[in-house]
Amino acid sequence: MRRFPPAEVILGIAAKDEPRGAVALDYFLDNHVQKYVDYTPDTHANIAFVPATHEGKKKLVRPLEVFSNSDWQLLGFPVLDPTLRQDAVNKLRIKEHPPTDQLVRLLEASPPTTESQAREWFGVLSDRILGLCNAQSGGCVLIPTRLPSF
Repeated sequence: MRRFPPAEVILGIAAKDEPRGAVALDYFLDNHVQKYVDYTPDTHANIAFVPATHEGKKKLVRPLEVFSNSDWQLLGFPVLDPTLRQDAVNKLRIKEHPPTDQLVRLLEASPPTTESQAREWFGVLSDRILGLCNAQSGGCVLIPTRLPSF
């Protein structure tokens, strides 16, 4: 007999609608240090259990799809639901920013369509300029200093 349910079971329940899902997530967070310290987002990447806001709607997303910095919502990324407990970011190991390659793919696939949108996007990206440098290749993603004509 098991002393406690495995993380997959608890997070699977957390992926269900309210109120059971919220109770399961709270159980996971309350017992993280004692029972689920080996949790990693990578091993549970296919379970959409993290409460987030995306395109103005609340939904559950996978842990590698959501970011804790609400600025990324401007670029269309899901961000952590602000009503979620403060300790959830650390326990669920939610990243603050999207990885550089994901940002580059976004800009290539769907660049901003208006000047105001470009200003917003590049304003968010300018805060991450150092993070956009790739340490492995030594290269940097160049953000234009002049906005294109729309």
